[in-house]
Amino acid sequence: MSTKEKNSASILASILTGLLTGVVFGIIYAPDKGTETRKKIKTKINDVKDEATNKYLDMSEKVKDQYDTVSSIVNNVGNSVKDNFDKYKDQIVSTTTEVIKDVEIKLNELK
Repeated sequence: MSTKEKNSASILASILTGLLTGVVFGIIYAPDKGTETRKKIKTKINDVKDEATNKYLDMSEKVKDQYDTVSSIVNNVGNSVKDNFDKYKDQIVSTTTEVIKDVEIKLNELK
């Protein structure tokens, strides 16, 4: 995870923590009955949990997409390197074969 992503995750966690804390204190000090206050707290906690889950799923999807992109790039580079290696290997073999034939011809001429 890059520094930018870590900072984004940290900021998101701070915002969610602050939001939850504000909601809880706001509800606790509101002039409602205890049962109503508990219902409100439970509802808000579920809302925050759902929002956090959605953010996690979004972040997870982005990471997966980035992984797929990088994986594809690495595979393409690997294939390109392999293709170039095979191409140059064949050229070297061909050139070496020609040099050997030339040397054999020269050796035969010297006999």
